[in-house]
Amino acid sequence: MEIVFGPEGWRGRMADALTIPNVRIVSQALADDLLERQAEEQGVVIGYDTRFLSDTFARVCAQVLAANGVSVYLLDDPTPTALLSFAVRYHGAAVGVMVSGGHRAPEWNGLAWKGPHAGPIMTSELKYLAAKVGKTPPRTMEFEQALEQERVRYANCDEPYVHHLLRLLSLSARKKRRLHIVVDAMHGAGGALLATAFEELGSDVTKMRMRHDPLFGGIMPDPTVDEYLIPLQEKVVESGASFGLAVSGDGARIAAVDEKGRVVSGQDLFSLVALHLLRERGWAGSLVKTSEVSKKIEKLGNRFDQRVREVGKGFKKVQDRVQREDVLIAGEGNGSLIIPRHMPERDGAFVGVLLLEHLLWTEKGLREALDEMENIVEY
Repeated sequence: MEIVFGPEGWRGRMADALTIPNVRIVSQALADDLLERQAEEQGVVIGYDTRFLSDTFARVCAQVLAANGVSVYLLDDPTPTALLSFAVRYHGAAVGVMVSGGHRAPEWNGLAWKGPHAGPIMTSELKYLAAKVGKTPPRTMEFEQALEQERVRYANCDEPYVHHLLRLLSLSARKKRRLHIVVDAMHGAGGALLATAFEELGSDVTKMRMRHDPLFGGIMPDPTVDEYLIPLQEKVVESGASFGLAVSGDGARIAAVDEKGRVVSGQDLFSLVALHLLRERGWAGSLVKTSEVSKKIEKLGNRFDQRVREVGKGFKKVQDRVQREDVLIAGEGNGSLIIPRHMPERDGAFVGVLLLEHLLWTEKGLREALDEMENIVEY
């Protein structure tokens, strides 16, 4: 099966395109690139999600890199993509490799590359890397030997990442009322850290579907599919929670449910977070959206005198724009948002804590906050 790169890296169905021999071939191309750039000592951080063989693919990648003299930090537990990106910056690494199938069905997996800026590498860099695939026979070494020689070292960035999330939040907001939040991990890697952040902020948290399951309970770990949110809706109503959040398997996408169990659209979530950054935070920068995002973002940009950029369809266009100008917030309107002042990476956990901060700051319920946002954009 031919190895074909997409907009963020290499993904495919396991046992079809995605096999251990092919992971070795792609990992060798990364090693060749790092050796060419003399970045082997700066090294690589490798993370992986909860899918079948993700931990195995991560080890295989580490073995190839180590055999080529590249220093490797291997995260020691399944992790959301945003944490891997954070870890690249935290360790000062040259690149990060995330083994994940994103929000796709359980049989998918792949490798995505992150740069030292804590976000996806540029399209031009990805094409250059793809051109190296298959040019050099892969080298490898025993994993235990790589550990003994300290070419591979285990790492954990959970605590620094949560600390980073909380450091960005308002101290005054933390002292306000205590909310009850339901967090649905959809059996992926992103929910546990979001729940931890909420607890650190003084919230009562009910946790759902936290157990790591490679089959994701028989569904895709995608919170933008309304039928997958029914258990969360029921739990919010049953428990009398203030609101609920579900995060995708890789932690990148997020969906919200209000206090009545009604799903908040990704479009409205985008608009509400943008309003919070513009009004409560007083932050500035352009608002970047794809063509399918509603006019609410344009109206918010006009209301607060900020430029709105429309980039067509596809999240890679959003990401490339983020790397070229001063952006406040960027997204597709499906729960995938980038706030570059945090990281130039999709991070459902940060969106979640910003939503909590908005409700604490304004002392409103989620539905009341959404109604206020509607009035502002229609004014």
